[in-house]
Amino acid sequence: MEVDMKSPEPENSKSFLVDSHLHHENPEWLIENSKGCCLDENSPLQTPEKELGLCKSTQRDASFSSGGGSSDFSLKEGTESSSLSSDSDSESFSSSVNIYSSALSTDNGLEHHKVIELGSELPIMKLQVADEENVDGKLKMRENSYAELTEKLVKCEEELRESNLKLLLAEEEIERLNTELKKSESGAVLSEHLLVQLESLQRETKMREDDLELEKGKVIELQKQVFELEAYAVNLQEQLDTERRQAVNLQEQIVRYSNDLSHRGHEVEELKVALCDAQDNFSLQKESFQSEIFGLLQKEALLEARLKEWELHARLLEDKVRQCEAEKLEIKGLHDTQELGLQGQISQLKAELAEKGMHTETLNKNLDILKLKYDMLMAEKDGVIAKVNTLVAELSSRDLQIGQMDQHLQQLHTEHVQLISGSKHAKNLEDELKLRIKDLEKEVDRQRNVISDVAEEKREVIRQLSFTLEHYRSGYKEFQAFFKHKRHAVMAS
Repeated sequence: MEVDMKSPEPENSKSFLVDSHLHHENPEWLIENSKGCCLDENSPLQTPEKELGLCKSTQRDASFSSGGGSSDFSLKEGTESSSLSSDSDSESFSSSVNIYSSALSTDNGLEHHKVIELGSELPIMKLQVADEENVDGKLKMRENSYAELTEKLVKCEEELRESNLKLLLAEEEIERLNTELKKSESGAVLSEHLLVQLESLQRETKMREDDLELEKGKVIELQKQVFELEAYAVNLQEQLDTERRQAVNLQEQIVRYSNDLSHRGHEVEELKVALCDAQDNFSLQKESFQSEIFGLLQKEALLEARLKEWELHARLLEDKVRQCEAEKLEIKGLHDTQELGLQGQISQLKAELAEKGMHTETLNKNLDILKLKYDMLMAEKDGVIAKVNTLVAELSSRDLQIGQMDQHLQQLHTEHVQLISGSKHAKNLEDELKLRIKDLEKEVDRQRNVISDVAEEKREVIRQLSFTLEHYRSGYKEFQAFFKHKRHAVMAS
């Protein structure tokens, strides 16, 4: 009879101690597991982005749960410890999860709806993040590493919780075995068997304690990495603030560029008006110069024609002079040959010769006069040529000035086009930054609302869990009173 009553006692005490430990030491772990169960039921809708968001939302709970695990380990350092088989551990763990998942069954619809909303909004966030520069790429790499670290942290915490539960169950088993050892009167065989089992359990608990120390070190390192990632998030927020300030500066630059552009537009219009006036003046001067050049060319043609006539006349006179000289030579020859027979004709020939000399003198005088006129005409021709050259130089200088004005106008036009393109680019950049800032503000508001809703749901779940734990505690007290009453009745019998 005593053996039959001993067997249900440790099992009930195990479940009660596990439930009380979960309630007093780590209630947030039950909330995470219940949410994990709800999400596992809808696993086809779960995406890697949603898993990343869930890992981020459980970051704060992870630090608290790791602290609870370390406190459990410090409470069990002075006690003797052992472990049961993996089947009994998994059964006790699943029974505790099923107890609290029944209280959260009403919230599965809300959680599923929120997961769908997060899944629909994550592609928009991904597109926004893809538009960022190298900072966004680094942020994505850091987020991936952060997700991996949070997954490792969750795994380590789960292993830590399982080891804590195993240690609790091992302590309960040791207490039960100690009570059985005290109550048993079977002899040395049972005591030796229990001692061997106790030593094996103690060795296993020592190994578990070493593993727990290693896991604690890993958890501390992961918490440090979490703090570093939070600092990195703060830096990213500062970068966002700097980008906003840059957007404001760009807007001011756009205003300045627009003012410069209007000023340059007025200058271009003034230069166009001045260019039109200069072109009109140039056309008038060009026409007047062309008319003067045409008149000078006509004068030059007339002077050249006169010069050619005077040259012909001079050639004729030279021919006459040559003829006269030839005649003079002939006369001298005749005078030499006919000197004796022509004595009477000498005077006549001398008179004719004098007349010819006078005629040659007049011809020479006329030739000198013609040469002077020719020199005067050549000087006038040189003056006309100099005037033509000066006019041509003035025309070339005017052409150069017009070319320079055209180049200056082209430069102003290119600067005008560049200013227009720069203002358009700056305006587009400003619009993109404004849209990005609005999207980020909307996303911050939405995440703030989601966080407040999740906090309210967590508080409601904690209240429900406290009610269920009070109910189980009262039931356990009633069962304990009934068990004591029944034990007294059995002992009395």
